[in-house]
Amino acid sequence: MEPSQDIVARAASLDFSVLICTYNRAQLLMRTLEHSAAQVVPIGTRWEIIVVDNNCADDTSEVVRRYSNDPRIPTLRFMREPQQGVAFARRRAFLESRGKLLACVDDDCLLAPNWIEQALQFASEHPRAGAFGGRNVIVWETSTNGIAELYGQSLARQELGDQPFLLPPTGRSCLVGAGLVVRREAIMTSGWIKTGVLVGRRAEAPGAGEDAEIFFRIRHAGWECWYTPKLVLSHIIPETRTTLPYLRRLHHGFGEAEAFLHALSRVPSPRFPDRLVAAGWSLGELRRVLARWPRGYLLFANERPTWLIRISYALGCVQGAIRYLLTGRV
Repeated sequence: MEPSQDIVARAASLDFSVLICTYNRAQLLMRTLEHSAAQVVPIGTRWEIIVVDNNCADDTSEVVRRYSNDPRIPTLRFMREPQQGVAFARRRAFLESRGKLLACVDDDCLLAPNWIEQALQFASEHPRAGAFGGRNVIVWETSTNGIAELYGQSLARQELGDQPFLLPPTGRSCLVGAGLVVRREAIMTSGWIKTGVLVGRRAEAPGAGEDAEIFFRIRHAGWECWYTPKLVLSHIIPETRTTLPYLRRLHHGFGEAEAFLHALSRVPSPRFPDRLVAAGWSLGELRRVLARWPRGYLLFANERPTWLIRISYALGCVQGAIRYLLTGRV
């Protein structure tokens, strides 16, 4: 990911920054800002909200203006990131922020009233936690369908139990980006700011994987990564994100990022270049899908949507693997 601007990171002078990157979802953003403004934080907590407009053409600026003088928000800053892609917007937010803890709160996330308080407490009790996330509960904007329910994790559902736990230091286990809290020192020393590769969502294109890249880079820098169930948010999913065409595009985007993420997450092999191993693993996804699903697709109509989503993912893996193998990029 090429830097969008030559920005020098600000010094940490606050306790917490809520970072909201948004693109053409003014009505959802209004609900996110309202829940952020309603936070009950410990007395003396110094915090801010930063909204990054990633080329919005709707009423985003007007929504932010309505909250600009809200006494519940100590500081609300609004800025535009012209380079399209959620990773560029997130990078801008990281660099402009002033908090010791930085929370990636998407424009469709509704924070529980004690969310910031719980994040501050957890970080204080776990000083080596470079990244942590909590319980993300999906709220369907309208009645949903069984297919969308099956793929809730792809839509940032994260319900991993009632006890906090440390994620393993190796392997593919990672947390979703919605509600991910990172320690400022961890993200600034992880290398992601300068060398991040995945761009993520761009306008209407549902790219993916930039949050996993942040997670793996922080982990590689020697920080702990945790799940804590006391950090609760509701993730609003509109009807447009529950359709089969959308889920197919989304999983194609996941597939395109797989070769790179596989290479990034693994311990380097002493025998083969990571690029070759990762590409081979991703190309094998098509074979694994084809071996498992055709019979179900032909015989059971209710399995066809799932099969089509998996095929989209596998084809994305193939495209991403070839591109990564040839160029080292995604």
